[in-house]
Amino acid sequence: GTQGFFHHAKLDRAVEIAKKQSLPIIVLPEGGGGRPMDTDVPNLMSAGLNLGTWTAYSALSGAVPRVSVVSGKCFAGSAAIAGASDVVITTRASTIGMGGPAMIAGGGLGDVDAAEVGPLDVMTANGVVDVAVEEDDAVEAARALIGYFLGDEDSWEVPDQTPLREAVPDGERTSYELVPVVETICDEGTVTELRPDFAP
Repeated sequence: GTQGFFHHAKLDRAVEIAKKQSLPIIVLPEGGGGRPMDTDVPNLMSAGLNLGTWTAYSALSGAVPRVSVVSGKCFAGSAAIAGASDVVITTRASTIGMGGPAMIAGGGLGDVDAAEVGPLDVMTANGVVDVAVEEDDAVEAARALIGYFLGDEDSWEVPDQTPLREAVPDGERTSYELVPVVETICDEGTVTELRPDFAP
């Protein structure tokens, strides 16, 4: 939801725990950003969001996996958290923007619908979104990605490697499909293609 003083305190605490215990972190950023007249703290007449949340979250890069699952309207600070994640998973109805309709209108740029600000087709084409899924599949997609870091599982099976002999053509200038090669090298069901619509 919208971000306030205590909202950030809780998020900062979660980031601190993830770092100390080397835990993956999954965030579900959604909402319009910070509340301009935050009422979380008495006599605080601004959002009070000059905090280290984004720096601390970004500092987790390379230390723990960070996955964002966006399932609705994600603007301002929420979009910044999503953008700083290692992987961004969105649902088909999602929209992501550093400024939402209220900020755009407040800046004198007119009234726009939330769906027009950072629609999914634009975000996937621009490489902002790594994985786009249906609403009911978003959390499962995050689970699958985090599961890749768990190590060897008894249920994992190696596909037949024989097709690799012919998968890559001899000529250096000959194009070929890369995904089938990767899927053959990796254990079955352990490949998630990221950004398939970006720079094809």
